Amino acid sequence: ACTNRDTIKVAARNGLGALSFSFLDPEEAKTWSDIYYGIIKSEECVPLGHFVNPNIAIVSNFSLHKDRSEAIRRG
Repeated sequence: ACTNRDTIKVAARNGLGALSFSFLDPEEAKTWSDIYYGIIKSEECVPLGHFVNPNIAIVSNFSLHKDRSEAIRRG
């Protein structure tokens, strides 16, 4: 699991998949993803295992409620 941009870079350099539980907006998530795949595609990526696992997942929060304003209030 990766908690910041630096650990996502470490995962990419080692050819590992990255799972992040972060509070990111879509633009920042894209930036993290672009950095990850940029390293995966480069010679900087030296897999620890027999193959590269080129997958990244960023899990974010959301709020669901039947009342829209209550969902927004809860964040």
